[in-house]
Amino acid sequence: MTDDQSAPTPASVPAAPTPPPRRRGRVVLLVVAIVAGFFLVVGGGTAVFLYDRATAIDRSTPETVVSQFLHSALVMKDPAKTSLFTCRSWPVEDAMAQVGPTDPDMVITWGDFDVQRDAARSTVRVSVQFTVPVGTSFAADVQRWRFELEYQAGWRVCALAKEGSVNP
Repeated sequence: MTDDQSAPTPASVPAAPTPPPRRRGRVVLLVVAIVAGFFLVVGGGTAVFLYDRATAIDRSTPETVVSQFLHSALVMKDPAKTSLFTCRSWPVEDAMAQVGPTDPDMVITWGDFDVQRDAARSTVRVSVQFTVPVGTSFAADVQRWRFELEYQAGWRVCALAKEGSVNP
């Protein structure tokens, strides 16, 4: 070897490339975060959908609307809720007055629906029973009520006529 050709020194030898640091842990965390986010979005969307469906106002049938109207007007005595089931042409104040006041000790039930329905109008007759405690027994009065309904983005009560008592 000549002086011109000296042996390569370790500093002049190119170093072998170092492998990149392992990022496996970060990739696993990223995948777990993506999967968790997916389940949160799907689960949250499902929860919102089910909640909306469970709390939605059901105006799909005349019987359902009459039942909800009676519950909001007679049991809850809530004009705001009752207004959800009345026609635009029948003010909720008139509806609440037509139903009338009830004794707080009175138990009110209804059933025996008789429905006559066409495309946009319906008549529903229903038996409404008023039961009040009298001493150690109960006194009951059953009345037959007739509701006139119209289809206005769902069925709505437009009028109420009390047809009289039917003794049980």
